[in-house]
Amino acid sequence: MSNLRIASWCAPIAFVIGQAQHLGMTPTTRRAKPTDAALRAAKEIERNPSFIESTAQVIDRETGVRELVELLENILAEAGDLIESRSPELVAQARAALRHSGDEARRLEE
Repeated sequence: MSNLRIASWCAPIAFVIGQAQHLGMTPTTRRAKPTDAALRAAKEIERNPSFIESTAQVIDRETGVRELVELLENILAEAGDLIESRSPELVAQARAALRHSGDEARRLEE
């Protein structure tokens, strides 16, 4: 006989009926709405309207635009006043870039 004992708190190896994900697996990512800039680019690239949103999602994912927009928004939210006191032009350029590349609908919600 083996001295190997299985703890009573261990989760079963097989999926329980109705369970979408196993606890040890990486959770699925939320599909974010593409940024306005990605949608504009997708409309220029893709002629089939049913593929525009998925093309825009690929553009966002591969270029990293969404992450950069969120990072820039966070920097401006946390240190915008400090940066603006030293370089108001830089903050104005950053805000203009956010208006152009970001998601206008998401900013209106906030």
